[in-house]
Amino acid sequence: MIIYRTNLNVLSVADPNFPGQSSRFISLSNGAFLPYESKANANAPTDLLPKIQYLAKSAIISSEGIAAHYEDMLAGTIGSQEPYFFHHPNSVYYNGKGMGKFT
Repeated sequence: MIIYRTNLNVLSVADPNFPGQSSRFISLSNGAFLPYESKANANAPTDLLPKIQYLAKSAIISSEGIAAHYEDMLAGTIGSQEPYFFHHPNSVYYNGKGMGKFT
């Protein structure tokens, strides 16, 4: 989730489980965040998230070398070199007769 606006004790939230909705928010009361209501997807039951934490973007990715990553993205090679390459997962499925694998 991304906080994109603040107003007194309300933080406006861009929640990827509710794309395009601008009515999502987290409230602050007595110096603490109130639980946030979300869903894993549109058909899932509502889930209360009791713990809200702040994570700075600099904790996720270093600003050093970001230009090189951007050039890799433009070239279509991002994620193709150690330690950033993406492994292809082995997906397992059930076809009514037995287990199989997508490769």
